Amino acid sequence: MKRLAFLISMIAFIAQGCSKADINVQIPEGPANIVVEGYITPGYPAELTLTESNTLNDDLVLLAIWNAQVKINTDTGTMIAQNILYNKSDRRIVVNYNCRDTVRQGSHSFFNLNITTKDGRSVQASTKIVSPVKIEKVELNDDNIVVHHNLSTDTSRYFKLSVDCYKNGDPVLTKNLLYDQHNNNSTSCMMPLPKYKTNADSIAVTLLHIQKEYFDYLNSVENANSAFFDPLLNPESIKSNINGGIGIFTYYTLDKFSINLR
Repeated sequence: MKRLAFLISMIAFIAQGCSKADINVQIPEGPANIVVEGYITPGYPAELTLTESNTLNDDLVLLAIWNAQVKINTDTGTMIAQNILYNKSDRRIVVNYNCRDTVRQGSHSFFNLNITTKDGRSVQASTKIVSPVKIEKVELNDDNIVVHHNLSTDTSRYFKLSVDCYKNGDPVLTKNLLYDQHNNNSTSCMMPLPKYKTNADSIAVTLLHIQKEYFDYLNSVENANSAFFDPLLNPESIKSNINGGIGIFTYYTLDKFSINLR
């Protein structure tokens, strides 16, 4: 089976900036696969990475798709995405399509993605909204950090916690963990973080309230990465909610909290 060089956030748990890594994943042989990463978050414009898998030196690599028609239909109208190119560091993706208007909290109830490439291929996906998340309190213990949130009874209780540690303004550690709380009423997310007090002088905490589809996608990417480094593990199929391609199109909310350790 060929290797797929995932760009940026296709390996969100291990990639930083514009780095690459190779992961063993199960991708069908044959024509190029369209790969989509699309994110909608209140306070941000809708942003997408649109690529396709191609064979290069017996590896599968992702090449950008340009000049596609990208539309996001909502219950209040249609957003048109335009070609652009920039690195979105907080989402850890390279964006090549975005919608200029900022998404407002509570202004939509669903989003339907429709993509048509120059050569006539089509891709569809849809996502619903999730409730706003708020960080109520952050506890710093000797070897872990506990983040308390406000969503005790929400119907979608999946979370991603990101912690970035800095020393003199430079990043020294980034950790991400996923939390499945749909079967309990927990309102806290605990992350092991040994020696952070000696290695950092500030911490940035970001808590994402995510869809189950995004939770499954991120889990499958992490498992695929583990399989690449451990030959005893079976290659992982990437979970996807994209019709006509692979990847993720999802809505999430977030809240941030900063801590000065000086």
